[in-house]
Amino acid sequence: SFEAGLLIDNESGNILYANVLARELLFLGHQATETNVESSLEFTDKYKNSISWKKVKHLSPDVTFIVSCKDVKCSAEARLASVGDYSLLFLSPKDQDVSANDASAMMASNVLSSILDASLDPIFQVNEEGIIKRVNKAATTQFGWTKQEFLGQNIEMIVGQEHASRHDQYMERYLLTGETHVMGTKRELPARRKDGSEFIIQLSLVEVNVPVKHQNQGEEERMFCGFIVDLTKQKELQSRIESERNLMKGILDASLDPFFQINDKGRIVMVNDAATRQFQWTREEFLGNNISMIVGGEHANRHDEYIQHYLSTGETRVMGTRRLLPARRKDNSEFMIQLSLVEINHGEKERIFCGFILDFPEMDNWMGEAPGNSWCC
Repeated sequence: SFEAGLLIDNESGNILYANVLARELLFLGHQATETNVESSLEFTDKYKNSISWKKVKHLSPDVTFIVSCKDVKCSAEARLASVGDYSLLFLSPKDQDVSANDASAMMASNVLSSILDASLDPIFQVNEEGIIKRVNKAATTQFGWTKQEFLGQNIEMIVGQEHASRHDQYMERYLLTGETHVMGTKRELPARRKDGSEFIIQLSLVEVNVPVKHQNQGEEERMFCGFIVDLTKQKELQSRIESERNLMKGILDASLDPFFQINDKGRIVMVNDAATRQFQWTREEFLGNNISMIVGGEHANRHDEYIQHYLSTGETRVMGTRRLLPARRKDNSEFMIQLSLVEINHGEKERIFCGFILDFPEMDNWMGEAPGNSWCC
C-alpha cells in the first residue's frame, strides 16, 4: 500500500493504475485506468504556470508541481519518477478548492458510469454534432475500439457503410425539423466494428432531457443516448428457422397430393401446390379461410361443430384414420377423396391439424350417403 496517491501511465499517456488515494484526490472515479493523462489532467508549476505533460515527464524527481482534474476544481501536489517507459506520479493532498456542487456532480457521474458499465449491451452518448461523449464497456467489447479511441470521434465510425456518409445529415435534419425515422423508436440498422465487419443491431435512440453545459461556456448542449442490441444470434436463428420453413414448404410442394394445415378454429394456415391445383383456389384464397370451403356433401355447414366436439370431448371419427369423404372444388363440383387427419403437438396453446388427401377419381360417381361418409373429426 502507498501513503501517497499513485498514478502509473505508459509512454502513450494512458493511465494503467491509480490507487484509491489518487482517485480520491483527483475525483477520477473507477474509470481512471481507462483515461488518458493529457485528456483528464492539467499541470502547473508553483507559480501557476501551465506545463505540458511532455515537459512534466522531463522534470527532475525532486521538483514538485501541481496536478489538477479538468472536470472539477481539485488538485494535488505531485512528483514524478520514471521507470523505463512508465511514469509514476506520486500525489499528496493539497488545499483543495472543491465546491459541494462540483464534488456531487463528479460523484454522480461516477455512479452513472458504473451503472452504464453494468449493462451487457452497448450504450453511446453523443452531442448534437454526433461527437461521442461517453461509452460503456460493452460498447468497447462489441465494436473493438477502446474508450479513448471512441471519445471525441463522430458516431458515424460505428455506422454501417450504407448510412455512414449520410449520418450527419440525419442528425441535422432532426435538429432543424424534429423529423426523425429513428428517434424514440427501435430500429434495425447495420453497424460496423473496428475490423470493418458489419452486423445488424437494434438501435433505440432518445434525446436526453437533462442539459449538459460546455466547458467554459454558458450555452447548453443537446445530448442523445443510443442503446444497442446485437441481433447477430437472433438473425442467425431467424435464418435457420426460415431455411427449415422453406425446406418443409419445398417438400410439401413436391408432393403430388393435396395437403392442408388448419388451426383449432378451422382456419387454413398452410396449403401446398397440389391443393391449389386440385381444388382450383389460389394459395391466397385459401389462407385464413375456413376449411369448410372444400367440404362436400351436406357437412360443410356443420364442420366447425365437428371440430369443437372433438376439442371438448376428444371423441373422433376421422382423427388418426383414413376415410373416404366428399370434397368440393372452387367450381362447386364434388369428388371423392381419402382423408388422413392428424393433430400436431407443437408445444403451443393453439392446436394444429394436418390433412393429407388422396383423390379417388373412380369414386366420383359414388356420392351417396354411405355409412361413415362424414367429415366429422
